[in-house]
Amino acid sequence: MTDTSARAAGLAGAGLALASAVLAVGALLGTDVGYRWQRWQLDGQDLEQRALAVALVVACAGVLLALAVSAAYAGRGAAGRGLAWVVLVFLALALPFTVPRMLGTWGRLPADAAYLGNRIPLLGWAAGLLVAGAVLAAVALPRRAGPVPGGRLRALLAGLAVGTAVAATAVAVTPADAVDATTAASAAPGPVPDLPSRQTWRRAGDEPVINLKPAGTGVVVLTGSGVTAVDGTTGTERWHYRRTDLPAGRAPLPDYGNRLWVFDEGRVVVADIGARLHGFDALTGELLWRDEGALPWDTGWQAAGPVLVTAGERAHTAVSARSGEQVWRWDVPAGCAARRGVGGADVVVAELTCGERVALVALDPATGTERWRRDGRIGTPATAPGAVLVDGSFVDSRTGRALGPVPEGFEPDSVDPASGQVLSFGRRASLYQVPEPVPRWSHERDTLSVLYPAVNVAWLPATLAAVDFGTCGDRAAAVALFDRATGAAAGRLPCLPAHREPPVLVAARGALVVLLEDGELAGFA
Repeated sequence: MTDTSARAAGLAGAGLALASAVLAVGALLGTDVGYRWQRWQLDGQDLEQRALAVALVVACAGVLLALAVSAAYAGRGAAGRGLAWVVLVFLALALPFTVPRMLGTWGRLPADAAYLGNRIPLLGWAAGLLVAGAVLAAVALPRRAGPVPGGRLRALLAGLAVGTAVAATAVAVTPADAVDATTAASAAPGPVPDLPSRQTWRRAGDEPVINLKPAGTGVVVLTGSGVTAVDGTTGTERWHYRRTDLPAGRAPLPDYGNRLWVFDEGRVVVADIGARLHGFDALTGELLWRDEGALPWDTGWQAAGPVLVTAGERAHTAVSARSGEQVWRWDVPAGCAARRGVGGADVVVAELTCGERVALVALDPATGTERWRRDGRIGTPATAPGAVLVDGSFVDSRTGRALGPVPEGFEPDSVDPASGQVLSFGRRASLYQVPEPVPRWSHERDTLSVLYPAVNVAWLPATLAAVDFGTCGDRAAAVALFDRATGAAAGRLPCLPAHREPPVLVAARGALVVLLEDGELAGFA
C-alpha cells in the first residue's frame, strides 16, 4: 500500500475520532430520550454517570486523534487490507445498536421536533466511530514504529479503543441506583370531613414542601427530592418515591406552578421530579410510568380530564396520565399561532392568533377532536365544569352555545373544580354556581374578609375553610369555617403555631390538611 493510501487512512481515522468526541459531548448535553439542548438542567448522579462515560470516550478519542495524525504522516502503511473488516466492525458495533432505538425514538416524537436522537444511541454512534477510527489508524501505522512492533501497537490501540467504547456505553446504559421508593397495599380512602372540629394528627416535615394535592387516602406531598403520600385519617406515611441524587434544598412554600397533578378522582398522581414527569398509583405508590425526555415541554403541562396537555406554538400535545403515552396531537391551523392553551375538567381550549383575529378552538380532552370554534378571548378563570368563560360570557364547553353573561361584579378568586362553584370578591363576597347569573349567597365584603385572599380557601363538602390571621396574635393564625350554603360562620379551629408564611389548606380524604412551615403537616377532622 502506498504512502498516499496510508495517509488517507490515517486522516480518516483522525476525522472519525474527532466526530466521536463531538457526538459524545452531544450525549452529555442531551436529555435521556428525545435529545434536545436543555440548558444544563441535569440531575446530579445522572450527570456524573453520563459525564464519566463521555469523558472516557473523549479521552480515548484525543489519544486516537494524535496517533492517527502521526500514522498519516509516518511514510508507509498497509491500509488496504483492513478496509473491508473496518466497515464490518463499524456496522456490527454501531448500526444494530443504534438504528432501532433511533427509529423508535423518532416514532414517538412530534413531527416538527428537530431532535437528533437520544442519549444512548448518540453515545453508541460515538463508540462506533471511535472503533472505526481506531482500526483505520491502526492499519495506517507503519509495520514498525521505533522499537515497538507495528502489529503490537495496532493491537494495543484497537483494544484500547474497543474497551473504552464498550465501558463507556455500559456506564451510560446502566441505570443509576438513585431511587428510594416504597409502596403500600391498596386501601379505601375515607370521606372528606364536612365540619372539622379538632386536630387529629401532626406530622413533622423532612424538607420544605413545593406543593401538595389531595390524592389517594389523603394528600401527596411534592418536595425537592420526590413525593410522599400521607394518610389523611392517621397522618402516617403511605408510600414515597425519592431521588437520592436530588438535593433537598429549600423550596418555595408553596409553589402554585404546574408540578403536581391529580387524575381519576385522586387515584392517579403525576409529579415533576427533577424535570421529569412520573406517574403513580396514588393508593399504592406503584410507579406507572416515567418520562425519559421524549415528551415535548413547550409551556408546561396542564391537567385536562384524563390527560396532561402542553400547548406549543404549532401544536397541542396530550399524554395519558395513567400510561404516559401520547394520546393525541392537535396541529394549529395554517396561518395561525397558538397564544396559549387552557385545560379544564371536560375541555381543552386553544387560544389562537390568526392575523388580526383572536380565535378559540375547544378540543375533547380524551380524543383531541375539535368540538367548536369561535372568535374571542379566554377569561379568568378560563373553565369550570361544563362552561368556558369567553369575553365576559359563559359558553357551554361541549357545544359552544352561549349560556349567559357574566354577572356584574363577578371577580372569581377561587374555583371548586368538582362542583363549578366560584368564590368571588368583587364589590361583595359572593358564591356563584357557574353559569347561574345570580349568586347563591352574597355578603358585605368586610364581613367575610377572612376568605380573602382566596388562595387560603379549602372547599369542604359542606363548608369553606379559610386561614384567619386576626385572632391568634402576631404571626399566628386560626382556621375559620363558613357554611357553603349560606356563607354564615360555622366554627373556628384552634390557633396554629407562629409562621413566616401563610399556612396552606387542603380538603383531603380523612382530614382538612394544613401545611405549616418546613414541611410540617396537621390534620383536622
